[in-house]
Amino acid sequence: MIENDTSIAFPQFFARPAVKVGGESVPYEVDGVTLRAIMIAANDFLPPDKKEKQCWDRQEAYQYRVIRQGDILFVDISEDIQYCGLKYVSVDSGAQYAISSDGRILRRLIGAEPEGPVSPAQPEAASQKVLTAPDAGADPMPPPMPEPAPPQAPDSGVPGTPP
Repeated sequence: MIENDTSIAFPQFFARPAVKVGGESVPYEVDGVTLRAIMIAANDFLPPDKKEKQCWDRQEAYQYRVIRQGDILFVDISEDIQYCGLKYVSVDSGAQYAISSDGRILRRLIGAEPEGPVSPAQPEAASQKVLTAPDAGADPMPPPMPEPAPPQAPDSGVPGTPP
């Protein structure tokens, strides 16, 4: 069951470098609460019941970041572009979860879903958000250019006749 508590704000997962688990010949320790939170998020995002899967339908095709704040574990799931051999991260992929230490999903955001409601007073500001790849050194993409107006046909100057 997902509670979708919108009062929970997600932390900035890419504000600081993460410690990468999985290095060779180095032991890592993950407590059971953290492991369970990752498993709950991964199984909710990509249920393991499918037999034949495309590359992006597999849990191992994603990277998982975890930040614990008190009794809430925040899990970020993002594409591992090298795993499936792509060059760019999709705009509408991945997810973020807030999971209680007792295993309940308190909130989740899937894909490019906004964290909060868009303010009616500033709809343009929300649509011009600059998206970048998870790489902290990547240059931000410029905002989209507005489309030009279609050309106007010249007026014939005679009322009732088409231009």
